[in-house]
Amino acid sequence: MKKKNIEIFASQIPTFKNPKAQYEQYATPAHVVSLMLWIAYFKYKDIVEQTIVDLGAGTGRIGLTAAKIGAREVFLIDIEFKALVSAKKVAKQHKLASVIHEICGDVTRLPMRRKKFDVVLQNPPFGVHRKGADIIFLEVAMQLADVIYSIHKAETIQYVAKRIKEKKWNIEEIFREKIVLPPTMKFHYKLKHEVKIVGIRASKN
Repeated sequence: MKKKNIEIFASQIPTFKNPKAQYEQYATPAHVVSLMLWIAYFKYKDIVEQTIVDLGAGTGRIGLTAAKIGAREVFLIDIEFKALVSAKKVAKQHKLASVIHEICGDVTRLPMRRKKFDVVLQNPPFGVHRKGADIIFLEVAMQLADVIYSIHKAETIQYVAKRIKEKKWNIEEIFREKIVLPPTMKFHYKLKHEVKIVGIRASKN
């Protein structure tokens, strides 16, 4: 599958109908999804036949796309039930339901027996409305797998890297991008808000 086709598939996955500010529910832009998965797929061989967790999956843009390009199993974990219902509908439409598992719950209290997966993919909350949420997601991810792909605000990346290295993990920057957030919340007064982001790959020593 070409990178452009990955982006097209991701763009067809619906976003949140009624996003909640407290959960920082912003859909991951399709071009960012395709860029992260393209790198994971070709450079690191971390997608095909891998068991993957998408933490804070929302409507499943990252996880469903990973399934589309060859993941063995994908677990979509999100606190928003309606978002997972939307993801399940897309999985059925694209004949991915057999490899997709939807789990509704808080990442800090996951209702799961399985403890280890191959890879975590995530676009965690940036910690704007819930301070430290990005670090909480990272710490949970480290418990679930030995390889993590994660997206963070560029202005926080030094702190994020410091916290990862404190755990004796390796960290690599795999891309830098700009995303434009549309006015999806009631308090948004700008037509668009530009955010600089960094994609990372963290791996256990």
